[in-house]
Amino acid sequence: MRLILVLSVATLAGAIMVITAMVVHASAHDGEDPLAVWYRSLKTDIGGSCCTAADCGPVDDYAPSAVPGGYLAKFRGRWLEVPPSKVLPRSDNPTGKAVLCGRELQILCFVLPSQG
Repeated sequence: MRLILVLSVATLAGAIMVITAMVVHASAHDGEDPLAVWYRSLKTDIGGSCCTAADCGPVDDYAPSAVPGGYLAKFRGRWLEVPPSKVLPRSDNPTGKAVLCGRELQILCFVLPSQG
């Protein structure tokens, strides 16, 4: 009896894992905006998610700052200093422009346009 119960629990746990994987795969690929998925893939310098599409957008202009590795970025009409720790080393930017993610005046991350 115990063996049957253990096998039943293991089978149920395996089924739940398969169903969960199917749901996660479907939500990331079936009809969802690929740009929104890319924005959510951005991670802060401490490893958390940067943002959603509402927090991010292309910058109007940008230039290297006086701080090595940092940038000045014009985002939503304001020039902001982007520290090097917020610049993500990504080469998969699908927007064709530099992208900044932030809330209020807090910069969460900055991605340069893809080269090539």
